Amino acid sequence: MNKSNLIQIGVILRANEQIGTGHLMRIKSLLPKLKEHAHLTLYVYNFAPVLKPLCSDYDDIVTFETKEDILSHLKDKLAQGQSIADLFIIDDYAIDKSFESELYPYSKIFVIDDLANREHQCHMLLDQTLFTKEQEYQKLCPQDCELLLGSQYSLTKECFYPQYFDFDHQSTCSCLCHQLPFSARAIALASKAQHKDIKQAHNPTSLTLPKVLVNFGGADPAGACLLTFKAVVSEQLYQHYDFYFLLGAANKDFDLINKLLSDLPADTQKRIKLISHCNDVADLLYRFDLAIGAYGGMFRERIAAAIPTIGVEIADNQAGAQEIVKHLQIGLSLTLDELHNGKCVTKALTTLTEQADTYTKNCQAIYDGQGLNRIVAKMLSLLA
Repeated sequence: MNKSNLIQIGVILRANEQIGTGHLMRIKSLLPKLKEHAHLTLYVYNFAPVLKPLCSDYDDIVTFETKEDILSHLKDKLAQGQSIADLFIIDDYAIDKSFESELYPYSKIFVIDDLANREHQCHMLLDQTLFTKEQEYQKLCPQDCELLLGSQYSLTKECFYPQYFDFDHQSTCSCLCHQLPFSARAIALASKAQHKDIKQAHNPTSLTLPKVLVNFGGADPAGACLLTFKAVVSEQLYQHYDFYFLLGAANKDFDLINKLLSDLPADTQKRIKLISHCNDVADLLYRFDLAIGAYGGMFRERIAAAIPTIGVEIADNQAGAQEIVKHLQIGLSLTLDELHNGKCVTKALTTLTEQADTYTKNCQAIYDGQGLNRIVAKMLSLLA
């Protein structure tokens, strides 16, 4: 495809092992829908090369040391009479009005945020949190800024919703979990038309232990995977569940957890598996009965897939998620301190199993799966 005549869209963010992986991933969900309309350039600072495989949808990647370097680069182009992007998508908690106002006269500015804690100079702002902050953003954005707020503007890909998932999908991921049978929940949520694609071999048997997926984002700065692993071992929870830890490429505790696992008896190791990377998380979620994870990007993906989850707040931007989960009755919550206590984890898993059907039903009522289409349509309307 000749992309020289397409609109130019730039994405600005930072991404490394400690911060920004979730921002990189949530914008990644938009890129396939934008590629047919635009030439996509990633302007990324403080970038970790280990994350480059997550950037394959971009036509160009330009790296910088700081966000100020990005701004200087773009201002230099303007000073030389060169064009910059028609639209910038900015997803970075360190960027605010002072940065955006430098680009605002020359490009459309689309901000993704969920903190409502700083002023913006933008044409459109997206906050996909379940309980919106319209009044706060009206004070923080220009009067003519259009606000896209709430569940109808979810950035979650369609494949995470059972009604859109292809149960005949052949995953190219090599993490081996895609050979596991589909969960009873996934099969129950499939439509009649989809059932023809569910091979009988996928059906779980009554002898299978419940499978639990544990994931706390790509970097897991709080070390929550390690805490959960220790709780599982101390309480011998592997006797009642099969655990799969998706640690992510940037997880600093991978080697330590792998060492602790290798020190366990062979029979125990069969019940606890480590996954260093998965590039097909949607398919992965349909293989599991329960989940334990952070209130980050995968929080919404787990809701879309209707998987009963124990959530843990591990970052400042996840504050308040416990109250949302309790109000909507879509799962359970633990604190980081409670993760240290194996008995708390045991009790939560027991309750999660007993209430699984209720949590699944309540998750299904939140999203309709059309969020990405709405967001892309709104973006393109800025450039109409």
